[in-house]
Amino acid sequence: SVSLRNVLFHAMKANRSFHGLRLQQLYYDRIHPSDAGHSVLASAIAHLVKHAALLDLAAGSREDACGVAEDPLPPPMQRRLVDDSQPRVQCYYAKALAGLVSSTRCDGWALRDERSSSGVSKPGYIATRAGAACSFEYRVASSSRRHRIGVGYLKSYRQMGRVRIECSGRCSCEQTLIDAHHSLAFSPYDLRYFSVSLRNDSSAIGAAAMCTLRLTVSNETSSGAHKFKLTALFINQQGERDLFGRWIMNQAIAARQRPRGQEARVSRRSSRRARGRSSPRDTQ
Repeated sequence: SVSLRNVLFHAMKANRSFHGLRLQQLYYDRIHPSDAGHSVLASAIAHLVKHAALLDLAAGSREDACGVAEDPLPPPMQRRLVDDSQPRVQCYYAKALAGLVSSTRCDGWALRDERSSSGVSKPGYIATRAGAACSFEYRVASSSRRHRIGVGYLKSYRQMGRVRIECSGRCSCEQTLIDAHHSLAFSPYDLRYFSVSLRNDSSAIGAAAMCTLRLTVSNETSSGAHKFKLTALFINQQGERDLFGRWIMNQAIAARQRPRGQEARVSRRSSRRARGRSSPRDTQ
């Protein structure tokens, strides 16, 4: 459940206010929220619903989906408001990326599982030398004139390099450079979005378009090494929106990496922690 007190607690303790509002402005009598308090509570509920919906979208129902889906939501009360015919975001977890790899155009990259010290599976497509290049091919509807690509990758403070991303086939995009090195002493997953456009091709009207993403490890490096680990690809055919950010991606991938049976237990622990630091702000 969503608690207004939990939403406000940390900000009130630190600043004696919540976005400029004092406690007396958010409650009538320290029990019943004021109009402003109800507005904050409504935003917190919307925030919770959005995160749950996007996490379910990232998880999907296929075995090779990026995350592990929680219990399904009940059917919508107004079915006519849900259009299942519209394409949804496509999510390719590390192992599912193998289905996109062009075997004749992939050199220096390999699917490897770098298990943690506790035995947690952490697979990804990995390259370790400059010049290593690999092409990933995917299809989009010809009606998706512009779509959004999300690249999930490992970021770390040592041994990481840079990768250059280019588009070909029926698609074009501005060249994107991702630096997987940072100075902080931890190794999180990160997410980079960029836009892709379909080339005009009158001979292929109505047909699905085959697009290619070419990842090449750059000679330039800020760490002295060239490792790059691709963990997931997200394709949003519905437009140029970033449907979810790094938090959702991390939750989906972490759920995918946990052994079966642990999802519900971890989810309950996460929910208890989140109730103490929930924020109604809509952040990615």
